[in-house]
Amino acid sequence: MPWAPKPGHVDDCPRVQSRFRVNNPDPDPNLEAWASAELKKLPPVPAPATLLPRVLQRLEARARRYWWLRVWWDWPLAAKVASLMLSIALAGSLGGGGLLVDERVAAYAGDITERFTPLAGLWDIATALGRAAVQVWAAVAQPVILTGLALGTVLYLLCVGLGTAVVRSIWKRI
Repeated sequence: MPWAPKPGHVDDCPRVQSRFRVNNPDPDPNLEAWASAELKKLPPVPAPATLLPRVLQRLEARARRYWWLRVWWDWPLAAKVASLMLSIALAGSLGGGGLLVDERVAAYAGDITERFTPLAGLWDIATALGRAAVQVWAAVAQPVILTGLALGTVLYLLCVGLGTAVVRSIWKRI
């Protein structure tokens, strides 16, 4: 046996063996009280002298972080409101507004749109420009960007492969 307990080792104690046996179907009912009493006999362990400065340093670093890197609850009120409104708008647009919009909201939106009928011409121009931009993107920019990304990926992989070959050939010569 590569490892054997020394005489007087804790594994030799039948009391310890009966308490800590893994497959013991009837554990000692006083185990918790015994462990608590034994732990209370131990002296308190002092914290390292460097612990408090390290904790304070981390807390100061956390407090100096930008607001958008902190948890949402620590954001400024205006940023919280804006992010909440953006989240609701995103959820409404993804869900078709069915969960967030009922008939009263739709009727109110209709009243608001009636007030802005003089600006309908501008809206038509903006939507036409938006549709044209989407068509230009689909016809020209998207294929060019996707081709550029594909070409960049191929060139990157080619550089990695050639670099690996050069390094291996140099290491063979050394």
